[in-house]
Amino acid sequence: MVNRIITIVKNNFEKLKILSVAFSTVFLKSFVNLVIVKLVSYFAGPSALALFSQMLSVNAITSNLTTASVTTGVVKLSADYKTNDTKLNRLKSTILKLNIFLGVVLFIGFFLFKESLSKFIFGSDEYGIIVALIGFSSTFSGLNLIFLSLANGLKLYRDFLIINVISSVTLLLFISVSNFYISITNYMIAYLSSQVFAIFFLIRKLYILDFLRLRYLKDGIFDISILKRLSQFAIMSFSATILVNSSQIIVRSYLGEKFSLEQAGLWDAMIKFSTSYFAIITAGLGIYFLPKIAESHGKNQIESEVKSIIKLIFPAMVILFLLMFFLREPIILLLYSKEFLSIENYFLPILISDTLKWFAWIFSYVIMAKSYTKLFIINEVLVTLILILSIMLFSQLYGFVGVFYAYISVFLWYLISSYFFYNKVIRNVL
Repeated sequence: MVNRIITIVKNNFEKLKILSVAFSTVFLKSFVNLVIVKLVSYFAGPSALALFSQMLSVNAITSNLTTASVTTGVVKLSADYKTNDTKLNRLKSTILKLNIFLGVVLFIGFFLFKESLSKFIFGSDEYGIIVALIGFSSTFSGLNLIFLSLANGLKLYRDFLIINVISSVTLLLFISVSNFYISITNYMIAYLSSQVFAIFFLIRKLYILDFLRLRYLKDGIFDISILKRLSQFAIMSFSATILVNSSQIIVRSYLGEKFSLEQAGLWDAMIKFSTSYFAIITAGLGIYFLPKIAESHGKNQIESEVKSIIKLIFPAMVILFLLMFFLREPIILLLYSKEFLSIENYFLPILISDTLKWFAWIFSYVIMAKSYTKLFIINEVLVTLILILSIMLFSQLYGFVGVFYAYISVFLWYLISSYFFYNKVIRNVL
């Protein structure tokens, strides 16, 4: 048994090394996010958590808008241009200029219509300052996504980890300070402000890595041909990000109106916990699996990578899910408060649906890596629309618990459709 484990480690040393960095990074970010959710939920309650989550969803959308959602393409192109300094510098110049231009446009729009957007997002016009700050900070959060993508594509995994650590520690520091002046507005201001200051704390590191230089903005070329290549990935990443976060905003608003803002907060607490552990078990997909599939050629090679990642992660995922199910009550008390204990009834359907989703993601990553834009978008759009409609239908039939039953049915369909499109993709790979 011991010899077998040693053999597995030797044969998968590169994967395990990369995955360890990925898991460390995601674990840190997930831990920080859970601490933030704990503070908001414990001191401000379920209703405040629902409002805070609305801000997070909008912030995620705007961050991707300022990068034109090309970060997946940046990973691939930076890997392709690793030995070509001229093309690599043009990539950096193009994406940095694009980020700043889109960020300025977004900030102006959010500032001018902050009251209207506040009413649409939060159901009240009193959060105008938050809307304006979302627009302002989006450029900086977009920059963070770009730098992480460059580090990933160039296989600078240590630096990838450092950037994440500094960003996460900055966020935790700002939220901790805001806890002395408890209010949902202060929590949101602290979160958004940390994105701005994190870039300033990273300037020296980014300069050393040659990720951020004035010459890229002043003298660098805005390469249209590079932008066209990036746009192939932009459509897929943009659709995924917009769909996920927009659907959360819609569902959160729907649950708040049908049940209550407190119930919306309970749903959000369950989904946030799901998102945190799901990020850990899928950490290797973006950092190792996506670049590996992108450079893989031939059906056999792709299928081999898919089987390998499943064998490596799935057993650990099963153990993790069993532990979470049997320890769900102490987990809830640790992460939230007694007000959230009722969500223990929803652990089983969420764990089942996340298992289905994990397998679906593996097949979807192959579709994304091979630039099958139309297939990817069709699949994501259908899943999102069916999820929203299923939540509304199941909640009518079974009440609040029906919301979580909807996730099982939808992600089963997602797995089937992803596997169908995956087979269609690998049949066309030379």
